[in-house]
Amino acid sequence: EGPITCINWYNSFLAWSNDRGIKIINIETNEKITFVERPPNEEPNSCKLIWESDVSLIIIWDRTIQLIQQCSMVLSPGEEPRTCAQIIKVWEVGIDHTICGLIPFDINTFAVLCIVNEYDEDNENDEDEDDHSPMPELQLRNRFTGELLLTPDALPMKNFEQLMPNQFFLQATPITQTPTTNAREAILKAPTLFIVSSNEIIVGKIRDYDDQITIALSEHKYREALEIARSHPLLLRRHRLPDIIQQYLEDLLYHEEYTEAASICPILFKHDIHAWEF
Repeated sequence: EGPITCINWYNSFLAWSNDRGIKIINIETNEKITFVERPPNEEPNSCKLIWESDVSLIIIWDRTIQLIQQCSMVLSPGEEPRTCAQIIKVWEVGIDHTICGLIPFDINTFAVLCIVNEYDEDNENDEDEDDHSPMPELQLRNRFTGELLLTPDALPMKNFEQLMPNQFFLQATPITQTPTTNAREAILKAPTLFIVSSNEIIVGKIRDYDDQITIALSEHKYREALEIARSHPLLLRRHRLPDIIQQYLEDLLYHEEYTEAASICPILFKHDIHAWEF
């Protein structure tokens, strides 16, 4: 069946890939769990395996994602239950994509590191065209459908044009699967991503409201920064609402917009005596 090209385990469950596909066994009982055939359009050595738990395995190929779910099943009355596995979801990225790495981002989302080659039908046979590799992209995709959720971030990594897709890697800090309705708690639990090449490491963190305010202030969009701060005052860690109010009013006074400044003060300060002393 060819050489083993990838191997990974979780507790007593072991999964590996070869030329034919993926095999899963229980190494404590020597029980054969399942065999997952390799998609016909994928190369054997392109496989990556990620265990999320002892019942959930993610199989990653160059363009195909397979989600495997394990369960216990009684095949005949009186028999001991045995572990079975089935493919619950399969989806593909575009034909011009090559997946370099994938990380579970939250319970509904995957972070995917891809190389996206621009396909030009007119230049298909032109071997003199620039054949440098494109920048890697960090994408957020729905884990069940593969739908692209946000505009991807292109990563201008050092000497990226000289590297192959298998020379980029994606890793992350562990995440918890505990659902939460607390926005700040969700932000703090989001994993930190590490995009790795042979030349450098890029650290990626979720943008919180402090980041949005910092960007707005750097672009002198004081009203936008104020709206964000007033909408989420309890979620701010680096910025303070009174400081942003002061910067906004100072900007209005600098541009001699006195009427606007006077009309907004009762809304911003209300009954705060110390704030009115500004």
